[in-house]
Amino acid sequence: VEGRTNASRFYAEGKVIYGLKEDRDFSVYSQFCYSRSRRTKGKKGVFIVTNSYIPNTKLLILKETEQEMHNYMNGQDGNKCVDLERKALFVHPFDDIPSGHLPNSYFVYEEDIGDHMKGTPLNFVLLACGRHVKNAYKIEFRNNTHFLRNHFSCEDQGLIEIHLLLVVILGVLSLAYRAKQDSLRRAHSALNEALHMAVLFFVLSNLCYLIHIFVYAFNGTGFTSLKVLSQIGESIYDCFMVTVIFYIMCCTIDREKRRKETVRTSLTYGVLKFVYLLVEMQNQQDLNLYASLHSVVSLPFVIYRVVIAAIIYRNCKRLLMEKTPGEETFFILLHMSLYNLWILSTPAYYLLMSKASVHFTHLYVHFSNLLILIYLVHVISEKKYEAMESRHPYLDME
Repeated sequence: VEGRTNASRFYAEGKVIYGLKEDRDFSVYSQFCYSRSRRTKGKKGVFIVTNSYIPNTKLLILKETEQEMHNYMNGQDGNKCVDLERKALFVHPFDDIPSGHLPNSYFVYEEDIGDHMKGTPLNFVLLACGRHVKNAYKIEFRNNTHFLRNHFSCEDQGLIEIHLLLVVILGVLSLAYRAKQDSLRRAHSALNEALHMAVLFFVLSNLCYLIHIFVYAFNGTGFTSLKVLSQIGESIYDCFMVTVIFYIMCCTIDREKRRKETVRTSLTYGVLKFVYLLVEMQNQQDLNLYASLHSVVSLPFVIYRVVIAAIIYRNCKRLLMEKTPGEETFFILLHMSLYNLWILSTPAYYLLMSKASVHFTHLYVHFSNLLILIYLVHVISEKKYEAMESRHPYLDME
């Protein structure tokens, strides 16, 4: 154990979090999971705390969740605040540092993490039973390995590789997209413009996040503003895609009715999606772009995607009534299946993948978005959406 009072050697090599909190009994610095792998064998993880000097407090490393800690504070099952210390994997009292070594009322404390604490989500806690604590701190975590893994918590491993691969794929596909420009100009103008906007926001969203995560790899903090811009760009892309798909699958000969239904559906979905986005953007310390996707706040827009899928199914079923079996019928069923598969991918994730890892979530969301974008470019450039248009003037009559 090494307590350091000289901060000149303190520099960012890993995940770095700044905080200013006012709590009672305990204050959670942050959570981190150190990697366990062959590459890190024999190397110990490190955490470094720069903290305001608060006598009679203790630094604890716990496996218990924050809710379980609150249960101790509330005396559930006969437990008390002081009993939390016995559950700790590591305890360090801060009051044993000579005050003469603290000229600025701050100190820097560094500790190695052994193999027995790797591979497990750990909570780093300041314990001050029965007291109110105003706590200003800076905490750094690192795995003591190469920069692609050094600062990444267990659940974040692989994110940088996933997004680098995605951007490389986008770069290659951009050449094919440029080759489709002449075909796209001959397509429906509204669909063409909406598709261009969707492509633009999809590319910008992924570029912003890749820059953020690469900077994070070097300084442990990244550019939070770029992460927020990435989330905004992805949401705008999502709204454009829902709009384009619903317009294509509206299946009516009445253009005014198609426009009104598309605007109403898109506006409702956009409002619900951006309510969710406002909450998602609050997760600034989390690399996960979809940390709140399983929360209650995402439920309205998730349910509305199910509603949209049901409307598309109904429209498609009515359209098939005027078609004769053949190639055109096959394309209608194929379009409906693929579009609804993408639309229902988010509800499927919400219901069935609550324990999915962060890197799987990013793979699932981004590559499903990429695939449907590629398919829509093909459909619009080849005018295959025309098969979805009704030619029967009485189809809309109940």
